[in-house]
Amino acid sequence: MTLAIAVVEELNSGKTQIYLGSDSQMSSSSHSSHYCVKVSPVRVKAVEPLDEGQAFDDARVAFDSVYGIAFSGNVAGMHVF
Repeated sequence: MTLAIAVVEELNSGKTQIYLGSDSQMSSSSHSSHYCVKVSPVRVKAVEPLDEGQAFDDARVAFDSVYGIAFSGNVAGMHVF
């Protein structure tokens, strides 16, 4: 079982700060670890289509944001991170 919590703080600057936390126990049928990162940042960036030969760094950004993701379930999927 995974426990996760998110706390949202509205700052005086008008921005929002989000804090994420979880337990650190990871286990499978035969192994366990008490040191496991289950909450990670995930950046999502989408750019406009590139012209032929155009460098990615020159592309116009359509969307750029960072999300948090909490992992739970079978440890076989942890290689994704």
